[in-house]
Amino acid sequence: RVIIYYKDVETYSDSAIANLNKSGDLQKITLIGHGKLKQKDSVITANKFIYDAVREVAYALGSAHSNVDMDGTRINVWSSRQEYFKAQNIIQASGRVHVIYKDYDARGPKATVYPDKKTNKPNEIVFLGRSVIVEQMRSIEADRIKMYIEPKNFFAEGNVKTVIKNLKDSDKKGQF
Repeated sequence: RVIIYYKDVETYSDSAIANLNKSGDLQKITLIGHGKLKQKDSVITANKFIYDAVREVAYALGSAHSNVDMDGTRINVWSSRQEYFKAQNIIQASGRVHVIYKDYDARGPKATVYPDKKTNKPNEIVFLGRSVIVEQMRSIEADRIKMYIEPKNFFAEGNVKTVIKNLKDSDKKGQF
């Protein structure tokens, strides 16, 4: 088991490869097998991590899961692949993306998390491709869904299908 401490990040993996320049500065690090990355109150796991220190881009590949603190509220993202672009503070997830935030449960083929222009904190999650979002008693399916964290809201566009569950009816009939 390999444990690496780099700045404010702690990593765990079965093996690791670090590429350094002639001055000894980190250029790239690859974590292979049962990778886990911890930073403050956030944890990301994946089969493989690649961090390009020069471009400040991180890749989580294979069964990626991010459990991230968003000002006291957790957001969980599962996907086949996740990429984080530090300079823009943008996260892209692709391959069976599943996001849980508060009472939102959203799924789709691809999602991108964008920061708020004023605070630079993640605030908008855009799902592309046929996606679905479930909130309490309703489910919305669409070609594009935008989730907003603050203020909490979402918008769906493109071949939108809405299902609203009525508890009284479902208790009697056992269906929607």
